Amino acid sequence: TASRGSSSGDIESFFGGRLSVRFVSSAADHFFYNLKFQALVARDLGGACRGFDVLHANHAQMPDLFLKLAGNDCPTLTTVHTTLGTQMSGLRRSSRDMSRLDRSESMLKILYPALGALERIYLARSRDVVCVSGYVARDVERIAPGWGPRPVVRNGVDTGHFSPSKERADRPFTVAFSGRLITLKGIDTLIEAFAKVRKQVSDARLVLAGGGNSEYWGDRAKDAGLDGDAIRFLGHVPYNDMPGFLRNADALVLPSRSESMPYAIIEAMGCGLPVVATRVGG
Repeated sequence: TASRGSSSGDIESFFGGRLSVRFVSSAADHFFYNLKFQALVARDLGGACRGFDVLHANHAQMPDLFLKLAGNDCPTLTTVHTTLGTQMSGLRRSSRDMSRLDRSESMLKILYPALGALERIYLARSRDVVCVSGYVARDVERIAPGWGPRPVVRNGVDTGHFSPSKERADRPFTVAFSGRLITLKGIDTLIEAFAKVRKQVSDARLVLAGGGNSEYWGDRAKDAGLDGDAIRFLGHVPYNDMPGFLRNADALVLPSRSESMPYAIIEAMGCGLPVVATRVGG
């Protein structure tokens, strides 16, 4: 796994000691991190794979890409959360102004022909695959048709953890967003729409949880007339704090240009929140 602010002890204790964590590298939210992680997985786990009964990988990061290219014969189950193709379909619907895109989005647009070819090889060598939605499964079949239809196992959440609040706090009307602060997630649309909401509900607040370039989006919010207590960027919110974050909101908005089976929506529904989302993907 990659470290994103949690120690191995934190993760192992969360699972009651039933899980052993080995950090491969420190994560950074930029495009070339995936390449570094793929190389280190091949270096650190290549030989160790012979002692595993099964290797579970998550795509679209292709973490075991170099293992597959090297012909590693460890039994592997790959969960496909999204594909590069579905991400590109969303980016094509977004602004053509590259300056508005996150670095990872810009690099995907530029390098998609090469990355798409790698994805075809990767999925063609992934025999045992499950997809998080029918939308993703159809795209996987398009990319690598040799294996036939792929089974779908939809994302789910712990409804004991994500459950409705019994009381409503006395606070202004609050709209929540949960996800990466990138154009693909429709942050530009969200800011533009919320500026209109503020004209009707003067004390309404927009609170965003997730990593990304909050300074850039904060400037876009100011351009739209949102400042002061109108909008807050919380950055990464730990898993254990997410139910509290959602229970302190009146609605979740996810105006994405592409989605597969977003946890943000399922978690919000678990907490009893109404959801406003674009009808895209899965």
